[in-house]
Amino acid sequence: MDEAESPVQRLQMAAVCSICLDYFKDPVSIECGHNFCLGCITRCCEKARRRFSCPHCRRRACKRDFRPNRELAHMVSLAKRFRDEAEKAAGGRGLCPRHQEPLKLFCQDDRALLCVVCDRSKDHRAHTVLPTEEAARDYKEQIQSQSLILKQQREKLQELKLAADRTAEEELEKLNVERKKVTSEFEKLHQLLEEKEQVLQDQLNELEQEIKKGQEENDTRFSGELSLLEDLISEMEEKCKQTDSQFLQNINEVLNRSTKGQHHLPLETSRDLKEKISTFAKNTVCLTETLKKFKDSFLMELQEKKEDMSSVMEDVTLDPDTAGPYLVISHNGKSVRLGDTRQKRAKSRDRFNVYPCVLGCEGFASGRHHWEVQVVERGCWAVGVARESVKRKKFCFHPGEGVWALEHVGAGHYRALTAPPTPLPLTGDCQRLRVSLDYEDGQVSFFNAETNEWIFTFPTSSFLGEKIHPWLWVGLRSQLRLCP
Repeated sequence: MDEAESPVQRLQMAAVCSICLDYFKDPVSIECGHNFCLGCITRCCEKARRRFSCPHCRRRACKRDFRPNRELAHMVSLAKRFRDEAEKAAGGRGLCPRHQEPLKLFCQDDRALLCVVCDRSKDHRAHTVLPTEEAARDYKEQIQSQSLILKQQREKLQELKLAADRTAEEELEKLNVERKKVTSEFEKLHQLLEEKEQVLQDQLNELEQEIKKGQEENDTRFSGELSLLEDLISEMEEKCKQTDSQFLQNINEVLNRSTKGQHHLPLETSRDLKEKISTFAKNTVCLTETLKKFKDSFLMELQEKKEDMSSVMEDVTLDPDTAGPYLVISHNGKSVRLGDTRQKRAKSRDRFNVYPCVLGCEGFASGRHHWEVQVVERGCWAVGVARESVKRKKFCFHPGEGVWALEHVGAGHYRALTAPPTPLPLTGDCQRLRVSLDYEDGQVSFFNAETNEWIFTFPTSSFLGEKIHPWLWVGLRSQLRLCP
């Protein structure tokens, strides 16, 4: 024990349990003479059957032979009283846990409270030590100065937040204005289409009424003529039953009436009505073509605007582990061509075993992405995207198999690989293609990167959360390069 310790400090140390390091609670003695809290020693020996080892000296002791130590309990109460009086005398400063002296000093080097004994020790002999009042005054000035700086930063941040909120509100207001414009324009378009539809429906109704009127007139004529014919047939049948002399009487009149009935058959549909129906059918074909052109043009404009809003190009590279056995890929993974011999590559489950296909290293599962492909040699080729799980052996190139692509079949002829393929009315050679993938909208589109001309957009698909990769098919006499 440290000789500098006072008797009070020694008393307080003796009143501490060696297990919980706190003042004894219900102190008890065991056979070896050491003392512990009843709860502490009970927990220590609860797994022992009859005897256990003393936590202090390791001597064996009987599990149930715990003797209450009332003298020690009284000493603990005295130690607690001394502690409380010392804290009261220290004026709320607290006591040094080592020397039980009031903490009246502050070490600036260690930034710790000290008592006078600590100040004299070699640990703090070379340190700058101040009275707590002086140190507190100095640090309060620092804290207040720093607090002022933080308040200024807070005010600046609040101003920035208000400015950001105002900007957001202004942008939201602009969006609301644009939303109203969109709603208004579509309402006008709906009204125009409804008016034009009503005009066509009215024309159809007029033709329908004209046809029904003609049908009613024909029904009336048919009914009258049929009735006359029935009467004439009955009269002639009765005439045939007469004797020869009776039969020949008035025979000329009967013959004239039967011949005259052949000139009153109903008329067919008028040529004018047929021409009206034919003209309307032609107008319907024209309407269908016009609406299709409008739809394609409208979608193209929207797609181009969307491209303008997100025009950052992806830097994609080719994955050699997926390349077909005869494909030759450049060292930088940007260019690919069809070689004459089988390439030496490590075996890979991801490799296309039959077709000269290759996937891009990059896979996309969200967002809008764009990249461009340069046609270096103009043979047969196909460019597009494919699911990560696309088959590696024999399969068909269309969305049902997980491929969305545009193909050059040679001689400047192109087609979209739908099922069945869709011929594309492109003129000349397209030397640079832009592929656009909108994952959330499920759209894959193609553009002529040199002219920004829209080429084709596949019908909306669902990618089902799967990654979509760039996909190339390289045929004879062709070479493709990813840009940049």
